[in-house]
Amino acid sequence: MPRFTRFGTLPSYALRGLIAFALALLTLHPSLPVRDASAAIRSDDVDRIGRPTLVAPADKAQMAETAVRFAYEVPSGWGKAQLIVSRRPFDPSGWTRIEAESDMKVAELANGIVSLADAGVALDSDTRLWWAIAVEEQGTGRLKVSEVRSFNAVRKFSNRVAPHPLLKEGRRGTLSPTDLLSAPRANGEAAGAAPRIRLAAGYDFAPSVQLPALPSDLASIQAPREESSQSGLRAYLVQFAAPPSAGEMAAIAKAGGSVFCYVPDQAYLVRMTEQGRAQLDAQAKPAWIGDYQPAYKLSPRLDRAQAQVMPFSTLLFPDADIAAVRATLTELGIEVFSQSDNGINKLLRFRAAGPELAKV
Repeated sequence: MPRFTRFGTLPSYALRGLIAFALALLTLHPSLPVRDASAAIRSDDVDRIGRPTLVAPADKAQMAETAVRFAYEVPSGWGKAQLIVSRRPFDPSGWTRIEAESDMKVAELANGIVSLADAGVALDSDTRLWWAIAVEEQGTGRLKVSEVRSFNAVRKFSNRVAPHPLLKEGRRGTLSPTDLLSAPRANGEAAGAAPRIRLAAGYDFAPSVQLPALPSDLASIQAPREESSQSGLRAYLVQFAAPPSAGEMAAIAKAGGSVFCYVPDQAYLVRMTEQGRAQLDAQAKPAWIGDYQPAYKLSPRLDRAQAQVMPFSTLLFPDADIAAVRATLTELGIEVFSQSDNGINKLLRFRAAGPELAKV
C-alpha cells in the first residue's frame, strides 16, 4: 500500500528499504553516546540547592546606613534563618555551625526585611560590610549559607564636602552672646547695631530706636483687651539685649509667661498677665517688652479695603478657647464656617469683608 509524501507516493518496498537502512546504521554504531541525566547537574549546583537567596543590598552597592534593608528568600522546608553581618570578609563554605567573631553580628530573623539597626550594627564611619543569610534544616539542624555579598554603608549626617585648599579654618566651638553681638549681621548691618523686631506681617523695626506707625484701628490702644475673668492673659513681644539663653527662658516662666515662638532678633512671643509683665521687667531686665499689636497679626497680602466678602483663616494661640472665640466672632457679625483643633493647631475659617478684619 503506498505511503504519501510531499512529492507523491512512495512504494511500500522502498519504505521497507529505508527502515532497514536505518536499523543497519544503529547496528554498525552501537557506541553512539547516550547522555547521562545525572551528569547534567554540577557539584556547584547541588551545593546551591536549599541555600537562601539574597535580594538586597546588591553586591558592591553604596548606600546610606539608614537606607540599608536586608532582603532575602528562604526555601521552604528550612527552619530558623539568621543574618550574618561582618566588617571583614568571611567564607562560610565549610561551616557546620555559625561561630560569630568579634567583627561579626549574627541576628535572628523574624521577617524578610531587616535594617542595620535591627541587626545591631552601629557605624562610626563609612564602612564596607559583608553579609549572608544562614538557615538550619528542620529536624537535622544541617546548616546552609547563602553567597556572601559586600556593600559600602555611608554613615548618616556625614559631611561629604572636602575642604577647599584655599580656605583656612577660623574657629571652632560655641559662640558667646558677646561674640554674636560683635559679629557682622548677615544682612549687612554693622556689628553692634540695635537689635530689630522682624515680623512676617512685614514690620521690621528696632524698638530702642523707633516703633512703627500703625493704623489706628489696628493698635492695641484702640483694640479691646484680650482679658478674661479666668486668665487675663495678653500677648507680648519680649526682646533681650543679647541672644536669650536658658536663664531668660526661666525668668519668663517664673513670671508666669508662656513662650510660643522665637522672633528675630533676640525676642520671643510670650503670653502672660500684666502683673507677669511687670515682674519680668523688674527681674530679668529685658531690652524691651511691647504689646503684640493687632497689626502684627495680619498677613501683608490682605487687602483691608476690599469690599467683597472673602474667606479667611485665623490661627489661635494654643491656650485659646476656640468655642468662646467662635461665639465672640458670631456676636460681631462674622460668619464662621469651619473650625479645627487637632491638638496642635487651633484654626477658625470665616467670611468677612476687608474693613471688618480690624474687629477680628
